[in-house]
Amino acid sequence: MALQTYPRIGALTFLVVDDSVIMRRLIKRALRDLGVTRIVEAGNSNAAWSALHAGGVDFILCDWNMPGGTGIDFLSRVRENPTFSALPFLMISAESKTENIMQAIRNGVSNYLTKPFTTEILARKIIAILDQTCPGWDSERPAAAPSDTGS
Repeated sequence: MALQTYPRIGALTFLVVDDSVIMRRLIKRALRDLGVTRIVEAGNSNAAWSALHAGGVDFILCDWNMPGGTGIDFLSRVRENPTFSALPFLMISAESKTENIMQAIRNGVSNYLTKPFTTEILARKIIAILDQTCPGWDSERPAAAPSDTGS
């Protein structure tokens, strides 16, 4: 199945935070498949914090387990800062324990994605977050077909 692209998503800047170069590369490829053209990378939470302060980030995708500060610590820091607190934040992690997911929710994560994942699942999560946090972000997207109720 071909992945749908969204014309206006190219106007958004995505921050990809993961200590694994390979994982960042996979996420970047998936974002490009979705139509994203502006991607900033960070290998740890300190570099991610600097990238946020450089400005222009519209959406954060962050790993949970990283040296020098976990993704949950970075999420908390983002949510506590009035400048960044409303940014969409997708936690991507191999941590699938319910208590970890609940901790991320308590800290204000927009959504949670467990590894491994497909490009299609990543795209669905991102679109769901944008639809929830930025209504009208993609007004050019085709409307869903009406369901046939059989009446």
